[in-house]
Amino acid sequence: MTGRLGILNAPVAVTQKQEHRSASIQNNDRLTPFFPAEGAAGVQKGGRDAQGKRKKNRRVERAKQLIRDYGNGERPANREASGCTLYLSEYRQLLEEISDDDALNYTFMDELRYDYTADNRGKNNTRVQQFVVRTPTAFHERIAGKLQVAIIGWKVAIEEGRAQCGTGACPGQYCTDDHTKEIAKNLEPHGSESVKNSQLAESDKKDPDLSYKLEGYDIGDDKPDNSQLDNGHSDGNLLEWPGLVVEIGWSQNSSDLRKKCEWYIENSNGEVRTVIGIDLHDLYRCYPKRKTLPLGPGKHEMNRATQDDIDKMAVATKKEKALGKAFLWHAEIDSGTKKATAVLHEDSPQIFRDENGKPVGEVAFRIRLEDFISARVLEKIGASHNPELSIMSALLCDRFESALKSQIPNDRDTEMRNKERGKGPGREK
Repeated sequence: MTGRLGILNAPVAVTQKQEHRSASIQNNDRLTPFFPAEGAAGVQKGGRDAQGKRKKNRRVERAKQLIRDYGNGERPANREASGCTLYLSEYRQLLEEISDDDALNYTFMDELRYDYTADNRGKNNTRVQQFVVRTPTAFHERIAGKLQVAIIGWKVAIEEGRAQCGTGACPGQYCTDDHTKEIAKNLEPHGSESVKNSQLAESDKKDPDLSYKLEGYDIGDDKPDNSQLDNGHSDGNLLEWPGLVVEIGWSQNSSDLRKKCEWYIENSNGEVRTVIGIDLHDLYRCYPKRKTLPLGPGKHEMNRATQDDIDKMAVATKKEKALGKAFLWHAEIDSGTKKATAVLHEDSPQIFRDENGKPVGEVAFRIRLEDFISARVLEKIGASHNPELSIMSALLCDRFESALKSQIPNDRDTEMRNKERGKGPGREK
C-alpha cells in the first residue's frame, strides 16, 4: 500500500519458529478451546500492545504539535531547535497523517526546516530526538549570509581570472586556466536546501545552513560506481549531493554538531567532500537565558536593556573562557572498501574568537575550489588549479556581534510571549 507521500508499508518477516508456534496454537485450538494461563498471557500482551500504541500516538502528536507551533509563529526562546523521539514507524505515521491535513502539510512541506535521523543515539546509546524542528537564529542567518557573500565573490573572481592560482601553474599571479574557470562557473549555491540519504519519503533528512553543488556536468555512464558511492541518489548521473556544506551550531551542543557534520560525508559516501562546522555552543552557554527588561518604552530603553545583557554575557564569556570555533571535516575514501569516513582537519578546531570577544589570528580557516567537489567527480572532470579562499576571523567576529545585538531583543520578546502563555520565559526541551 502506498500513501500520498510515497511511503511503502514494510513487509513483516515471519520466522520458522513463529510459523511452527502459530500452527501449534491452531492445532491446540481444535482440541481444547480454552487455556486459562495462555488467556491471561494474551490479555497481558494485549495490554502491552495497547500501551505501546498509545505511546506511539503520543509521540506522533508531539511531533505534529511542534509543526503547528512553528506554523503559528511560536518559537522557542534562547535556542534554535525543538525535538522529540520519533521512531521510523512513527515517522511514517506522521507523514501519512500530515498528508491528510492541508494546513499542516503546507507548513511541513513549504515552511519548516527540520532534521530527521532514524538512528540518532543519545546517552547510553538510546535513540532520542530523531525529529528536530529548526528555527534559525540571527547567528545562523548573519554568519551564513556573510559566508555566502564571501564564497560567491570568490567564485566570480575565479570566473573572471582575478583569483590567485592555487598551484603556481599559471604564468602570472592570477589563475587564467579555462578549466578552473569553468568549474567555478558551474558551482551553484543551494542555501538550506534539504539533503536526504535516499529518495524515500521517510529517509533521513538534514537542512544545512549553506550548501553548494557542482552542476552542468554529465559524469558519465558508470552506473555501478554511481550507485555504490551515492546510494542510488543520483538521477541519470546528474549530481544530487552538495559537494560542500556549512553547519552553524548555537544552542546545539558540540557533540550533536559533530554528528550532523559527519552524517553528510558518511551518508553520501564522500559525495559531500567538505563540511564546515561553526561551533558557538561555548558562547551560547554564557548567553543570558532571562533577558533584562526595559525600564520604560522607547528605543533608548530597549537598547539599554540589550546592552546590559551583552555586558553580562561578556563577563560570563571571560570567566568561562568561552571560544568561537570552526571545524573542517573532509571525506577520506578507503582504498579497499571504497567507503568514506569523515576526517577532522589537522588544524581543527580553529579558534576565531577569544574569551574577550577579540578575533584570534588573521585567518579563521581556508578552503579550496576542490573542497566543493567529491574525489570521484573530480577524477572524472579533471583537476583544477585549485584557488584558495581565506575566511577571516574578524569577519566571523563582526557577524557574531551583529547577530547578538539582533538576537537578544528577539529572544526577549519570545520570553515575554511564552510567559503570557504560561510556558515560562525560557522553556527548554
